[in-house]
Amino acid sequence: MRARWWERRLCSQPIRSARLASRFDHLIRDYDATTYLNGQSAIAVDGDAASAESYCLAHHLTQEEGERVLIVLAIRYLDTFRRTGGGWRIARRDLVFDWTDRRLSRP
Repeated sequence: MRARWWERRLCSQPIRSARLASRFDHLIRDYDATTYLNGQSAIAVDGDAASAESYCLAHHLTQEEGERVLIVLAIRYLDTFRRTGGGWRIARRDLVFDWTDRRLSRP
C-alpha cells in the first residue's frame, strides 16, 4: 500500500504499508471518536485485473488545549486489484487527500 499523507502539507513521497499501518494505529489512538462515510466508487474490470477510485469522508474528534476539535478529511482510495485463487485482492492502494478541515466542535 502507498499513500500520500497529510501532515500540514502533502508529502511528495508515498508511504509504504508497514509505515502507513504504524502511523494510522498511532493516529486512531489519539481520537476520541472516528467515523468514515464511504461514497461512490468507479470500478473497471479487465479480465483478472481491476482498478477502482472510491471517495470517503473521514471525521475525527480529538482534544486540543482542552477544546473539542473536529477534523474532516475528503479522501480517495485509488486501488488496483488482482483476481487470485482465493478471490479478488488489493494489489496496490494509493490514498489521496483532496482537502481537510479542522475546527472547534460543540456537541
